[in-house]
Amino acid sequence: MTEPKSSDPADPGARLALPETPLQGAPPQATLDRLSARFEAEPPAAVAGEAEAVAHAWPDHPLAWLVLAMCRQRQGDHAGAVPAFERVLALRGEVAPVLVNWGVSLRRLGRIDAAVAAYRRALAVVPDHAEAMRNLAAALLHGQRWADAVPVAERALALAPASAEAAANLGQAYRRTGRLAEAEAVLRRALGAGGGGLPGLRRELIYTLKDAGRLTEALGEGARAAAAGAHAGLAADEWVLLHLTAAAWDGLDAWEARATAALDRPDGGIAPFTGLLMGLAPARQARAARAMAARYRPMSPLPAPSPARTKAMAKAGQRPLVIGYLSADFHDHATAWLLAEVLETHDRTRVAVHGYSYGPAAGGAMRARLAAGVDRFVDLAGLDDRAAAERLARDGVDILVDLKGYTRDARPGIAAHRPAPLAVNYLGYPGTMGAAFIDYLIADAWVVPPGDEGAYDEAVVRLPHSYQPNDRRRRAAETAPTRAQLGLPEAAPVFCCFNNPFKIRPPVFALWMRILRAVPSAVLWLYAPQGEAAANLRRSAAAAGVAPGRLVFAASVDQGAHLARLAHADLVLDTWPYGAHTTASDALWMGVPVLTCPGEHFPARVGASLVAACGLDDLIAADAEAYVATAVRLGRDRAALKALKARLASALATAPLFDTPRYVRHLEAAYDAMWQRAVQGLPPGAIDVPIDPPVDPAADQDPAGR
Repeated sequence: MTEPKSSDPADPGARLALPETPLQGAPPQATLDRLSARFEAEPPAAVAGEAEAVAHAWPDHPLAWLVLAMCRQRQGDHAGAVPAFERVLALRGEVAPVLVNWGVSLRRLGRIDAAVAAYRRALAVVPDHAEAMRNLAAALLHGQRWADAVPVAERALALAPASAEAAANLGQAYRRTGRLAEAEAVLRRALGAGGGGLPGLRRELIYTLKDAGRLTEALGEGARAAAAGAHAGLAADEWVLLHLTAAAWDGLDAWEARATAALDRPDGGIAPFTGLLMGLAPARQARAARAMAARYRPMSPLPAPSPARTKAMAKAGQRPLVIGYLSADFHDHATAWLLAEVLETHDRTRVAVHGYSYGPAAGGAMRARLAAGVDRFVDLAGLDDRAAAERLARDGVDILVDLKGYTRDARPGIAAHRPAPLAVNYLGYPGTMGAAFIDYLIADAWVVPPGDEGAYDEAVVRLPHSYQPNDRRRRAAETAPTRAQLGLPEAAPVFCCFNNPFKIRPPVFALWMRILRAVPSAVLWLYAPQGEAAANLRRSAAAAGVAPGRLVFAASVDQGAHLARLAHADLVLDTWPYGAHTTASDALWMGVPVLTCPGEHFPARVGASLVAACGLDDLIAADAEAYVATAVRLGRDRAALKALKARLASALATAPLFDTPRYVRHLEAAYDAMWQRAVQGLPPGAIDVPIDPPVDPAADQDPAGR
């Protein structure tokens, strides 16, 4: 879900703040008066030309430079506004409103650290400058410096108690630091005081309720706002995601129609991740991604990498390539669970492996393992996008691998600064980023079939077998709970889906109910971290003629415990248009077959990729009817299901999906092919990596030790 944005508006007092002292060689007063009058009355595009002419004719007079800076800022030309503001400051010194506006443009360019410094300079001049304090809090929030933002946001609200923007910023700061009750109190107090006219205020309250697990209240808050004629603050696609997360499907179709219609507006767009959950047609999904990528256009690229270094790398024997893996998820997270062994297995004669983390510096065994598995591990959490990009550039990264795309807490602004010659979209986000600053997408022939390349702005690189890596060293807990302890019947068939509820859509759920009605002894084992989703799914089951008790819900546990409990599942039922990814490979690794039905685009086809890479092509259903028929057949025929599980167990030792050394050779071949195109002066182009011979598991590690 797209996060609420903190508020950092420009300071309208900046232009009036400059004292008009006589200057030698100053423009005629009539010129200044006309320029001031035009700035007040006309669109900035109409005034900028004259402001620039006056500024260059009288370069030592600050007013024309300030008008020019403000015009550029209002036009969205922040790269042009920054030097004009800096010229004003050089001529007039520390003027607080000018510093505030300078900070706004710096922040819009992704230069959060510089913006923070600008606001602090303004506060050094005027310690109680409310606008500077509020914008400082907003910049810290934009930079994901949640703890630092709290005292600043508290002070900003104290300086301007009636400011709805300041209250929204403080609510977000409290929410992001886990102080949900305090966040709710601040937000409700501001709404009660008449701040309901600011959409961001109610929007932040809805997010706070959502993070507290009070999904029904979050939905109700928006409904009450709409009934009162107020704006709830969430865009249509955010309402879609909220409904899906709660499995509250009433009204979902209407919200999805509104979200889709938003793509047709010139200024419209939706969160690309939500578009994937909605199953947008590939062309529309690409449009959503491009609209998101457009937000990063103001990010100015760093100076191009040294041509001498590129030529040196092109020479024979100049190894290794420097691969920089960039993510917020270097901790106990699905991406880390998949990638850990890849980082450890990379051939250091071919690649140098750097890990760049901008997420929480969580401790634990996984964080330690990831840090130990790379040649250089760098925590970027305290740096803004540009400073982070500069660090990658100084480290000589050749290929930047973005592991987040447009998922929660992603920072595409780092890649937007082009810190490396090549950038790759890999693993964390199953779709196009629609961005000129991303060159390649790692895929396979299942997730992006030949002929579908036009739906992706990146050049498509297909790995043999599956695009998804896996960690053979992950282990189930030594002691598994019993079926009774998990709430499962002892002898009944257990259909399973551990996808997040937001991947469950009404049409697929209806198919599941058909399966349960046809296999009356079976249960459906699901994951629902928030109880309201479980309650809504049970109500939907009852409405479909299935006893609600036949839906059993699993708690959130650590990975080892999760893998251990999978022994009690008989068959995983995949979802679409966004299917199981890590949850599917977890199940396969533990010997549980996965039944899937590939859809139209990447996230709906991952299940087929994984199942095929385990030699279970017969579990790839041609359509919904075949999906139901296969599930029913296996649910009724325990012997057939047992034989299927035995076939999977015997295939694991040689399945390409779990042959990590072989996978890594393919991935490194892909990096080589990308780099060779670059050093030859060729643009990014499609690459199909040939199949390498398998690796003898006995020579490395026997996967049967899981």
